[in-house]
Amino acid sequence: MESQSEIANLMQAMSALENQRAALGDAVVEAALAPLRARLAELEENAVREQRRLVTVLFSDLVDFTRMTGQMDPEDARELMDAYFGLWRGCIERRLGVVEKYIGDAVMAVFGLSKAHEDDPERAILAAQEMVQELQALNSLAPGANLKMRVGIHTGPVVTGTLGGQFVAVGETVNLASRLQSAAPDNGILISHDTYSHVRGLFDVKPLAPLTLKGIRDPVQAYLVLRAKPRAFRMGRRGVEGVETRMIGRQGELQRLQEAFFSLVEDRRCQVVTLVGEAGLGKSRLLYEFDNWVELRQEVAYYFKGRAYPALQNTPYAVLRSLFSGRFQITDSDPPAEVRQKLETGFAAALGEGPQTRQQALDAGRLLGFELDEGDSGSDAGGLRERALSAMGSYFRALAAQNPVVVLLEDLHWADSSSLDLLNLLEASFAESPVLVIGAARPALYERRPHWGEGLLFHTRLELQPLSLRESRLLVEEILQKVAEPEQQPVKDLVVDAAEGNPFFIEEMIRMMIDDGVIRTGERRWRVEVSRLNTIRTPPTLTGVLQARFDSLEPEARACLQRGAVIGRIFWDQAVDALASADPGRVEPPKRAAEILPGLRAREMVFQREKSTFDETVEYLFKHALLRDVTYNSLLKRHRRNYHLQAARWLEQMTERTHRQDEFSMLIAEHYEQGGEASRAAQWYLRAGRRAGRQYAGVEAARAFSQALQLLSPDDLPRRFDVLLERERVADLIGAREQQLADLQALAGLAARLEDPERQTTVALRQAEYAFNMGDYPAAMDYARQAGELAGRTGNAHADAESALMQSAVYLRSGNFEQASQLAGHALQVAQEHGWTAVEARTLRAMGLSAYYAGNPGQARTFFAEALQRYIELGDRQGESMAINNLGGASFNLGEYAAAQEYYTRSLLLSREIGDRLGEGRASNNLGIVSVAMGQYARAEAYYLDGLRICREIGHRSFEVSSLDNLGNLALYRYQFSRAQDYHSRSLQTAREIGDRMVERFAIVNSGHGRLLVGDYEGAYAFFQESLALNIGFNDPQGKAHSLFNLCTYFLELGDIEEAARHGQLSLELTRENELPSEEAWSLHALGFVYLAQGLLEQAADVFGQALRIRKELGEPRETVESQAALALAYLRQDKLQPAQELVEQTLTYIEAQGVEGFDQPARIFLTCFLVLQRLGDPRAGDVLQRGVQLIQDAAAQIEDPSQRRSYLQAVPHNRELLQAWEAAGRRDTERKENAEG
Repeated sequence: MESQSEIANLMQAMSALENQRAALGDAVVEAALAPLRARLAELEENAVREQRRLVTVLFSDLVDFTRMTGQMDPEDARELMDAYFGLWRGCIERRLGVVEKYIGDAVMAVFGLSKAHEDDPERAILAAQEMVQELQALNSLAPGANLKMRVGIHTGPVVTGTLGGQFVAVGETVNLASRLQSAAPDNGILISHDTYSHVRGLFDVKPLAPLTLKGIRDPVQAYLVLRAKPRAFRMGRRGVEGVETRMIGRQGELQRLQEAFFSLVEDRRCQVVTLVGEAGLGKSRLLYEFDNWVELRQEVAYYFKGRAYPALQNTPYAVLRSLFSGRFQITDSDPPAEVRQKLETGFAAALGEGPQTRQQALDAGRLLGFELDEGDSGSDAGGLRERALSAMGSYFRALAAQNPVVVLLEDLHWADSSSLDLLNLLEASFAESPVLVIGAARPALYERRPHWGEGLLFHTRLELQPLSLRESRLLVEEILQKVAEPEQQPVKDLVVDAAEGNPFFIEEMIRMMIDDGVIRTGERRWRVEVSRLNTIRTPPTLTGVLQARFDSLEPEARACLQRGAVIGRIFWDQAVDALASADPGRVEPPKRAAEILPGLRAREMVFQREKSTFDETVEYLFKHALLRDVTYNSLLKRHRRNYHLQAARWLEQMTERTHRQDEFSMLIAEHYEQGGEASRAAQWYLRAGRRAGRQYAGVEAARAFSQALQLLSPDDLPRRFDVLLERERVADLIGAREQQLADLQALAGLAARLEDPERQTTVALRQAEYAFNMGDYPAAMDYARQAGELAGRTGNAHADAESALMQSAVYLRSGNFEQASQLAGHALQVAQEHGWTAVEARTLRAMGLSAYYAGNPGQARTFFAEALQRYIELGDRQGESMAINNLGGASFNLGEYAAAQEYYTRSLLLSREIGDRLGEGRASNNLGIVSVAMGQYARAEAYYLDGLRICREIGHRSFEVSSLDNLGNLALYRYQFSRAQDYHSRSLQTAREIGDRMVERFAIVNSGHGRLLVGDYEGAYAFFQESLALNIGFNDPQGKAHSLFNLCTYFLELGDIEEAARHGQLSLELTRENELPSEEAWSLHALGFVYLAQGLLEQAADVFGQALRIRKELGEPRETVESQAALALAYLRQDKLQPAQELVEQTLTYIEAQGVEGFDQPARIFLTCFLVLQRLGDPRAGDVLQRGVQLIQDAAAQIEDPSQRRSYLQAVPHNRELLQAWEAAGRRDTERKENAEG
């Protein structure tokens, strides 16, 4: 800029004169330097004043003045113009505005140009109104004159600076004011909505329809000013030094917090309170008062205090780190060894000394981002989260076992996502512990987390409301306690009216009066210049208030505050000095920040923190984030860029000293980016993304990688490839399929442009993984083979093994177990030869899946357990989660439901912790399956629907098939047969679309079972035959058993006893050979009814008894009841009424307690109970019969197909027999009534 060039030239000239001092003499040199110094001071002052700021611009133009002056004598016209401009200047300058320029007969004025006033928009309007009146007086004095004008006013940001030696304002705000003037009526004043928002209540206005103005993109809401009102309400702010005030108007909220503490102590239960309120409503003061109250009580409590900061919003676990930093007095300048010692000492105080405690401290420290020694992030970082969570949980529980724990958190709306997620988990884990968590937040928290706190049993949302008028007056009285009552009242009226119940505004309003000298403070008494109160107007927005306060500072103080604002909400005196040293054009070094900041602290614009992050520095905090924002926004962009660059370099140097740069990588990256160093910023964003990835903070990692990509040069293909690959893997983890696909396409293009076979191989493998997860198995096979071919040409054994694994997975899905096993074996051999544990773990898991789907759950469990061990050794949390889930599947098929539920739950929690959406969906689906087996249908439905939602969100069609199939089965258990057929049909259709034969066969057999239950025997038989053929092809004994015992029931209900017996026996033999207890029970159950049909009553009772024992051992409640009823029927046929009665009583007791959902053949159960009770003469028989009939009639009413409805009631034997029994009972009742009447 020209001013900067002139400054540099002046510096050179002054330096040359100084060098000539010995020759020329002091007098000559001083005489020559004097004008140069004066000019330099002027230029430096203007340089300081060049800034972005909020101003009000007024534009005025005369109407038809050119035509009018054409009819006047030139000299008269000139005199009229001079008078007009003179009147305007007087109106503007009386209101402390500045005439920025004259353009023909137009006037442009700016209010707040060099110094902001809280009421600048009002001043501009009043000046315009005064000029309208002056214009009328001017017309009366000028014969023949009929001057009219139009005025436009807009409030907004401009850039202020020097141009041709004049101080000017430029920007869109000026243009909009000019366009409003053009649209105004004659002698009308048109203001924008931004101006109106500042003067709402001060003027009567007429809203106009939105205006379309030249050069302005969007329609503009404007208001025509009609007249001034006598008075308006405004807002204030807080911050009065030297005055201690009581907390006003928050006693009720404080009592709520105290009650939460009493509940904590007495009930020893967790309490969570989120304190919500807009900026300035007193959240921090309320926490301060609560803190003091607790400290004075006799109960001892452990305290943790933390805060979130906007600069750290993208830094994982920043909030939680602040908790432990405060508790253990850790500063960021502590060397790693000292940090580690403080952590170990802190944990030992609660958990005791020992190696386990030291490891727990280490795990927690690593997760929270403390760098504990060089290279300590290690290869086991993937295993960190669960261990760290467990360690912190143990630590807090140990403390809570001794005394209550109180956690105070401020500014949660700025908290990083990872901390918020972990806080939810920690809160849930402390439900039974005396832990009180109080978090203060603005409503913005709920914009990020709409359901924050929902579902937590002990969570309370406490909302702060504005103070009442009475409470506001009390607060003003507290602040003005040294002011005499007569002088206090007018201040009270003004402030209370303006503040609108915001304590922050009240205090800041009074503070501004003190700064401006309206209130003069003294040691004992304060005085109010009542006559000056009418000059004080508090802006209605916080921005205006803070800018006015900022403008009241000396230039050096403003510049110091601006540099601090660039660094962030938190800044350091030495960092401010580092930025100042980079200022161009300075002759003398600026004042050190240490000389300026104490004065700013005294004016309560910043706070000094007790301990600094960095040694030998003093750390400061802006009093409020909005003060920092206003200060930062006042800087010109070119100054921001230079300052950000210096801030990045300073942070880089300071963090390098303690080898803890990773902790600040995101902050350093942001400074480099805003400093215009794109390449350096990209490097730091990449570093920050990798750190977040190691901590399984997927959202933060993806954001960092995206920022890096935006900043990398389009020509830097290798680095773009590497960053894209990192982001694609994160997208895969969190299930962002659209982003993942876009990244894969970009990766393929980059690999082709680089002509790099290794990168092309990597991309092919990633594409295969994506296609597999999306259920596109042919594409997955093509990509896997492509990768294998590339690996063969380049000798890449690792890629060759990965290719074999993917091909194995595809073959497994298509039912080709032999080929799948061969390829997995090849991958295992290669992995073991090269010592690749990761590939070995994946291969062991693949071999386990082959055994699992082949119907060998015992062998599968061995493989899964070995894979799990490898994943744990690697620290691969995602692999660990998958292996745990697989162990759940193997346990389930072995009939170990409790173990399966535990495995699935572990997998679900782990998947959520690391952000693995696919793993979360898979585990949810499987928990639904085990919940059904345990008779927990409502819970099962919730799990199924959650799994279906996730699978659809991430586009995983194979698991969508499973979810639909399972929902169909659940509908069968609830006797919703049409809904079940719909789910099964969609499941089967999707399975066939994606070619997943593995899940297709399950959908087929379940579809057949649903048809069997409604008596659609033709359809059922077709499905069962197809299912049997598929399972024979798969050589899956479990699948074959399902088909066989369903066929046994099918033939039995059709009356083909011989075929029923044959299929039942085959099923039983198969299940016993392969140790499938649940399927064995089903086979025994089916065979029992075959024996009853054959009249083999003892054999029937024997197999029913065997089935009953197995089902009790497995913990299958509904199936157990069905076996009880079946055995009772066998006993009834043998006339063994006592054991039959005992079994029926057990059955009815269960039904009464648990309901009737979940039975395969409920009519058979009710019919048996009725027959036994009828035989015993039990009066309950009729009620039981009626309940059973009502059940099947209700179920039939929901069947949409009329033919299926009829077959359900008439063709299904046990349904038909139940209805016949009901009809017979009805006839008997009729006969008894007739006989009684006769």
